[in-house]
Amino acid sequence: MNWIDVTILVIIGWFAWRGLTTGLLKGIARLAGIFLGIVFAMKYDSQLADLAGSKWHLAEKLSKYLSFSSALWNDSMSWWSSRGIPLPGGEQVQNILSTRLLEMFAFILIFLVVYRLTCFAGSLLSQVARMAFLGPVDRLGGLALGFVNGLVIVLIMVALLLPLQIPVSMLNGGQTDNWFTCSIQRSVIIPKCQQILTPFEGKFTNSIPNNILPFKKII
Repeated sequence: MNWIDVTILVIIGWFAWRGLTTGLLKGIARLAGIFLGIVFAMKYDSQLADLAGSKWHLAEKLSKYLSFSSALWNDSMSWWSSRGIPLPGGEQVQNILSTRLLEMFAFILIFLVVYRLTCFAGSLLSQVARMAFLGPVDRLGGLALGFVNGLVIVLIMVALLLPLQIPVSMLNGGQTDNWFTCSIQRSVIIPKCQQILTPFEGKFTNSIPNNILPFKKII
């Protein structure tokens, strides 16, 4: 085992421990909160931004704070217009920016509200489960979910590390015996991860130059 294996074990162990202390229901609620938060935010951010703009005139207030950009844009517009390239006026750009910023704030607000409500519901369900003497089951389920989450993170990390052998090798004059590549080759856990990533290996090997043959055996 080397430093890569230790890092992988620490990541998986940390996620597993967090899952054990959090519980299955809370863990599922967090994942569901992220998913539902994104879905609701994408669906209703424009409506909330329009409501905030019409009721509290937030778009106009944001537009005042962006007035400095209008002058800069007008100068840039004059430069491009002199070269025959028409651009929208600074006030129009200012309004577009304020509208987009308001939609962004609305997106973040909706996401956070939905996420927190879902997590709160998960906490209530977790407390009910523990009162019904299902606490150990909830914790063991959380341990399993945390382990899976950690494994997914590790697989993503490995999938990102493997292609990095190519630029690292090129920076070392094409030598494949550099510390980074050797660490990957001597890892005990990475080959196991590669077996799981086998269905996706074409995404990595297709981009490897034929003159770097050792990487064909590694990635």
